[in-house]
Parts: sequence; structure tokens; C-alpha cells
Amino acid sequence: MAEDLIPLEMSLHEGQANDALHNFHIYLCNKAILFRTTIRQAKSQALKTRAQSQVMSVQQAVSLHASIYTKTRKKMMKLELGQDQLQKYKPLLHEQLKISTAVGDPNA
Repeated sequence: MAEDLIPLEMSLHEGQANDALHNFHIYLCNKAILFRTTIRQAKSQALKTRAQSQVMSVQQAVSLHASIYTKTRKKMMKLELGQDQLQKYKPLLHEQLKISTAVGDPNA
């Protein structure tokens, strides 16, 4: 009976991992947009500080979704991922948690 629940649990973890990755990408894009539109455009120290606090809140969301993905992936590993799933759900690297705004600005 417990073996019957493993595919169901695996599909639930896949959905959770997909949701975490999707939100992770969205918040990384939001962070890049905030850098480009608010921090770089800020004329005063007060505006720059306010913009940096917005970026910090977005960074917390990035970290949260990265953590959710990592924990979900560990649970999936315990359920013995197939080779296809191992290729799809790779561990997050530290470089992937950062965003470069130079890509969006060809003159940078």
C-alpha cells in the first residue's frame, strides 16, 4: 500500500519544485527590474535607501523559494528520482542566486 503512494508523493513534490522554481525566476527578474528602475534612477539618498529596502524584501523571497526548492529536491532524492528527473531537477548553484543587470543594459 505504501508503494502505491510513492508515485503520488513524487508528483506532488514535482509540482512543488516547479512552483518554487517558477517563483524563484519571477523574483530574480523583479530584483533586476528594481535595480534598473529604482536604485539606478534614485536621485537622493532617501530614495536610494527606500529602493534598497525593496530589493532586500525581494531578495528574501528569492532565498525563500530557493530554500523550498532545495528541501523539495532532497525529499525527491529520498524517493529515488529517475534519470530524467535528475536531469530536470538539478541542485541550485550559488551563482544562480545572483542576477546581473549588465545583460539588460547593453551599454554597461
